[in-house]
Amino acid sequence: MPEYLRFQTSMRCQQNGYSLGLFQAAGRLRDDSEVEPQLEVMFDETLDWFNQVLPVPRRFLINGESVFWYQTGSNEFMQRMWDLAGVLILHAIQVKMIRTTDPGMITYRDDYQIAAIPNRNIRRALRV
Repeated sequence: MPEYLRFQTSMRCQQNGYSLGLFQAAGRLRDDSEVEPQLEVMFDETLDWFNQVLPVPRRFLINGESVFWYQTGSNEFMQRMWDLAGVLILHAIQVKMIRTTDPGMITYRDDYQIAAIPNRNIRRALRV
């Protein structure tokens, strides 16, 4: 069975109480406050890289309960995830990586990521 990773943060989703993933947390950081000037270039370059490489699924393909998990294949992809996590951590946002081979019912898949409706065990982990 393939293993999936999720980077979740200390920020919470208002709708379901789950921990936000890196991209939603990065968006909130960008919208709600200023990124430290010395980190802004790396932050922007990292987000630009993801915007170029990571497919963005159409909203209608993703169930509103789905959360994103990342496949473990690409070293560069994982390094960029850690770069983004590092910027969040330096802004006092906690980041935790969780792993699973059973993310729930998969509703979307591409070369880098899946979206899945969490099963009971995963729902608990997402609220930690």
